[in-house]
Amino acid sequence: MSAVAERPQRAAISAGQAWAPAAVTITAAGLSLARLAATGDPFRTVWGEDGTVFLAEAQDDPAGSIITTYAGYAHLAPRLVALAGSMLPVSWWAALATLTSVAAVGALAGFVFVAAKRVTGRTRAALVAAAGLPLAG
Repeated sequence: MSAVAERPQRAAISAGQAWAPAAVTITAAGLSLARLAATGDPFRTVWGEDGTVFLAEAQDDPAGSIITTYAGYAHLAPRLVALAGSMLPVSWWAALATLTSVAAVGALAGFVFVAAKRVTGRTRAALVAAAGLPLAG
């Protein structure tokens, strides 16, 4: 028998709180969308390099655009979204970019919530950690 006692594993989410990660994910996506909507119509606005760099490169060189760097970074996720967007009518690009970005923020906030809950064992601390994602500007 070992002299060092093993720490019991904490459950990340109890059976009664199984809805919490989904609620955090949906709420974070909604907050992210609301933050974007405060500056205008996010479904009619193409932000920064999304159009001028990623979409333009996806239209010019679909395969090459995925491995091209921009400002020293690969930007794989926005390039894959742009590749999908290049196959759609241009009028749909803003909505596609907005929906995929708020979905990513929601999914990451849900992940942060579960991870923080597992590490701290406290729901409030996990909510605070997850809240940073949709509120960051």
